[in-house]
Amino acid sequence: MTVVSSAPSPVALVHADSLVFVTRGGKSPGPRQVLRAVQRAADKTGLNPTGVEPVGLHDLRHSAAGVAFEALPLNEVSRLLRHANARVTATVYAGLSDEAAAAIGSKLTTAGFGT
Repeated sequence: MTVVSSAPSPVALVHADSLVFVTRGGKSPGPRQVLRAVQRAADKTGLNPTGVEPVGLHDLRHSAAGVAFEALPLNEVSRLLRHANARVTATVYAGLSDEAAAAIGSKLTTAGFGT
């Protein structure tokens, strides 16, 4: 016997006009406010050492893509990233090889993540 859940997929719950970040007043913040918040968080976690370009919003997108590639097939990652097609995704993220991922993991471990 197969049980079919009537609960919607978590992705289906995200609407195009949903806000990820909001101001104290519940409104959409400006791009600069979001970037400042991300960089403050990165400073607190040691991701912005002196002499290195600070973490930005696109870095978060690439990190999310890297995690998604470990759990999802290319076509689903492409859809998640809202690329026009999977070729774009494959081209942009071609550098996320096993070796590159291992190097990134090593850097994160050295920075204190996962400890």
